[in-house]
Amino acid sequence: MANSGDFYTQNGLPQLGFADSSMPIAIIGVGGRFPGEASSPEKLWELVSKGRSALKEVPKDRFNIDAFYHPHNERQGTINIRKAHFMEQDVSEFDAPFFSITPAEAHAMDPQHRMMLECTYEALENGNKGFYPQKIKTCL
Repeated sequence: MANSGDFYTQNGLPQLGFADSSMPIAIIGVGGRFPGEASSPEKLWELVSKGRSALKEVPKDRFNIDAFYHPHNERQGTINIRKAHFMEQDVSEFDAPFFSITPAEAHAMDPQHRMMLECTYEALENGNKGFYPQKIKTCL
């Protein structure tokens, strides 16, 4: 077994790839967005456990698949698939006031950042222990 001093490099940073059986990890909460109707980890489990798939044709509102599809992947500027796994959640649905973000700021944010905020909050909420949203709100 490695001693805990081996975990850090000489400059005090953790070593990459360090494995020590005496340093267990704990998953204290989980949150996420997944394809199809699986808008939460619980719904993803339901989808997977029932053997269902979220694979579907590229939605028309994403892009014109007919303009970019070509069966041979060697052709530049094209894709050779017609189906994929897409999230069904509307990324424009974001509760900006909940995160003390102005509507203008929320509009300027990358949708992935908005989703990350929601998922992080859900993971903290899912962990349940010692999470007090009112304390976080006062820190913002």
